[in-house]
Amino acid sequence: MCDIILKNRLEDLSVLGEWVEDLAGKFSISARGIFRLQLVLEEAVTNIIQNAYTDTNEHNILVNLSCNGQTICVTIQDDGDAFNPEEHPELVLPGTLEEATVGGLGIHLMRSYTDTFDYQRKDNINVLTMTIVDQN
Repeated sequence: MCDIILKNRLEDLSVLGEWVEDLAGKFSISARGIFRLQLVLEEAVTNIIQNAYTDTNEHNILVNLSCNGQTICVTIQDDGDAFNPEEHPELVLPGTLEEATVGGLGIHLMRSYTDTFDYQRKDNINVLTMTIVDQN
């Protein structure tokens, strides 16, 4: 089990990426598993940084990663405004390029690239838990 504390600033996304790369070797995560893990973590943490806080204060975002065999479990905790991504409607993909808009894919990507996706609000803390089964 490994933890990292990030600040609610976009610069910390590079710290997150380096942390995942370091853990990938430690836990023997496949290239596909690393891709999925980095994608969902970057999407989740970016959403927190950009949308969870109504003030300009510095906040901590706790990321916990554990690996049990082929199952990677990641939990992200933040003290931002309550937001349940499970209540976000499923994305309807555009039929043409003209119908497409910029952004709005983050939650869809997190759902698509994880095997489980769970949100809870505990004591004014958002807790997002995602698992990825790394099939190598």
